[in-house]
Amino acid sequence: GFDQEELNRLLARFVILTDQPFTVTEATSFIELMCHGRVKRPEIPNADSIKRRIVKLYENEKAKIIAKVKHSGKDLATSILNVLNEFGITNKLLAITTDNASNNGSLMTELSLRLAQKNQIFIPDDQWVRCFAHILNLACQSSLETLKVTSEDKARRNFDNNDSSDELEDDIIPSTLSIYGRLKETVRKILKSELHRDSLKYFCQTLNVEPLELIKDVKVRWNSTYLMLQRCLHLRKPLDETVKRNATLTSYLLLESEWGLIQQFVDFLKVFFLKNV
Repeated sequence: GFDQEELNRLLARFVILTDQPFTVTEATSFIELMCHGRVKRPEIPNADSIKRRIVKLYENEKAKIIAKVKHSGKDLATSILNVLNEFGITNKLLAITTDNASNNGSLMTELSLRLAQKNQIFIPDDQWVRCFAHILNLACQSSLETLKVTSEDKARRNFDNNDSSDELEDDIIPSTLSIYGRLKETVRKILKSELHRDSLKYFCQTLNVEPLELIKDVKVRWNSTYLMLQRCLHLRKPLDETVKRNATLTSYLLLESEWGLIQQFVDFLKVFFLKNV
């Protein structure tokens, strides 16, 4: 018989395997296809529902892979040595570049010992290169924490740091979010709504501001947050008008002092951004 949960699973699988947009399930022609020949119309999940299901599936599959793969320094050293031996280049190892994960330290120590047994010299202090881009990302992310400070509990801070969260939790009041949290949610809501996008475009024209698209940031890339903040500053006046005049956005309105803090951060991060391009 018909199983709604199985239909939802198959639709998510269809979107993944055929590289469809999440919104495909909301297309009129797609809904007509799904309902053809059925006495009772099935519930077709919307784009948000499909996205949540796919993200959850991704997280589950990622967890399975992590559980299977060991990441200790010794295991990583074994993997690297296998590659070096396979290509016959153990004596041509100039340097290894990694991020700053703690297990990389033990990896370098283990690799040095293993290569010494083959009369090959590898000196971690000289040949281990820490990725500058990764260090820069950590430093800039740390500085951005000021924009994410809120007097509320951990649940609210978690929203500020959760890149996969698509909707604001019902029990979280928008005004209790940090400056970053409110701005990020404003950007998300406007990008998601054609009505809000049209409103922003209208106020851009009215206020004679170049109508550029808003940019949504990605948690693990500090420069995407910089670009989001920079773009919001450019669109500040039309953005404020859009927020003021839409009931679903008014609670996210930023104060003059908060915009001033955002400007300070953009000025600060600009130095690093220019060094990183």
